[in-house]
Amino acid sequence: MNLDYDRFYNEPTEFDFMMEEFKHSVLKSVKEEFIKEIEDLRAENARLWDIKAMDEEYKRKHRDKMIELDNEIIMARMKAREERLSVIMESLQHTMYVAREEYEDLPKCDKCDENRRIYYTTPLGREAYESCHCSERVIEYIPKECSLYSFRLDDNSKNVLAWYKLNKNFNEEWFEESFLNKEVYDDSMKFEDINRYKQLFATKEDCQKYCDWLKESKSK
Repeated sequence: MNLDYDRFYNEPTEFDFMMEEFKHSVLKSVKEEFIKEIEDLRAENARLWDIKAMDEEYKRKHRDKMIELDNEIIMARMKAREERLSVIMESLQHTMYVAREEYEDLPKCDKCDENRRIYYTTPLGREAYESCHCSERVIEYIPKECSLYSFRLDDNSKNVLAWYKLNKNFNEEWFEESFLNKEVYDDSMKFEDINRYKQLFATKEDCQKYCDWLKESKSK
């Protein structure tokens, strides 16, 4: 009996089929495992991104909170400074009066226009105008109330009485010198000896008397 050895050795056997199935099974299993690992990695990556986003959000909230706390500390310090000034300086605060000048318009007459001008024609035929006498302004003196803080300064040679006014700007406070070494008016002082720009009056009535004197002295 003649045997086809080439066919016998080259024809797939059951073992070959089993090996082929096993190979496909292994490849399928590896592919499924690989796909699962990829999906797991993607899920882990997404989770890590979520964690990173949460971390960034936490850091942002932390920064915002620190800024808020810093602002609260600054405002608290400014408030404390203001309260300290108000409390410490309260006993040194005085309501004083100074004589201030104001300009008032005279009553308008019926000889001028709304701009208080009187128009006329010059000998050369030109239009011109002059300001009416009612356009002049008169000086009035009035008592001006001011809140001042007094300090007695000792420079080892003499006592200096300084008066300061308190200024405020954006919750900041500072003192500005207003009057230096000036006493408050009393009855022993003469109006003609007073420096109007530096004299203080303890009462509005005394200051008004001085304002009336100034007006009378200007009219003479």
